[in-house]
Amino acid sequence: MEDSSLWYVDDGAPHRLFGTVVPSEGVLEDWVQAEPSLVAHGLEVVRRQLILGGVRLDLFCVEDPGTWVVIELKRHNASREALMQGVDYAARLSELTIEELEREVTRGESTMSPAGRELVARALDRERSGEGRDIRIVLAGLGTNEDLRRMVRYMETFQFPIRVCSFSAYTSPTGQGFILSRATEEDDESKGVESTSSTTSYDERMAVVLAHADSMGQREAMERVIAAFTSNDRVFVRPYKRGIMIAPVAAKNRYLAYIAPRTNGVSEIFAVDAIQEFFPGVDVEALRRVPAKLVLTTPDAAQSWASSISDAIAAVPIDG
Repeated sequence: MEDSSLWYVDDGAPHRLFGTVVPSEGVLEDWVQAEPSLVAHGLEVVRRQLILGGVRLDLFCVEDPGTWVVIELKRHNASREALMQGVDYAARLSELTIEELEREVTRGESTMSPAGRELVARALDRERSGEGRDIRIVLAGLGTNEDLRRMVRYMETFQFPIRVCSFSAYTSPTGQGFILSRATEEDDESKGVESTSSTTSYDERMAVVLAHADSMGQREAMERVIAAFTSNDRVFVRPYKRGIMIAPVAAKNRYLAYIAPRTNGVSEIFAVDAIQEFFPGVDVEALRRVPAKLVLTTPDAAQSWASSISDAIAAVPIDG
């Protein structure tokens, strides 16, 4: 059986840090609102204490490439009850019309960061373009129990969009504040994308994306973009609704870039900070010279854009 502990070393003398409790779920909400990366990179808070049909949602967020995220926080172990609450929030959110959703988002706009407003606009734009509404559930607490982990593992076989964050809190060496550690169990569509036991195979999902691109007159552009990224063994091309998401091979559900066909070209976006997180030696200045969000109207332009990003990642030394 593993035994883990946390120690603080000062002047060569180790001092053991002891686990503690968090005063309230409101404190957890404060922490995540101040630093959303506690639960996920690229997350931006949209609303706090959102009420849907009389039910209170702790935090309503958005993340790249335009996915809505509902968060349920627990000051103790996250359990099966937390999962049921998270599913209920997602179900209620899915039933809102786009007008109702936009109204809820607008109410919290004054408290959103500029990055949050950009992601919200992106999510609404994707939905108006016919891509559907993507919703992810995040459950976070000081620990998780086996019931929850078992249920999540089962749901992962159906590619259910859920992330579980388990925090451990410790008293600080000064006795002021807390020290947090985090472990995550997150949905990873790569667990089933190439398996014949999954609902659809990787090739079938990619065929759906390309068929949609064909209907928009953008198949060649999409194929060239896909080829530019599949030639790079450090990234994963993931079929995503009606477009493709580029992710690092080490974390195939994490966003680096998103590409989708439009009637006037191919819409392409990427995040420099996300690429830098997974490839810390990347030439950031070179990436910043590449437009981060645009619609490219020719296959050559789309391929050139994709190659610029793929080449920058490929150029990073293996040791970072």
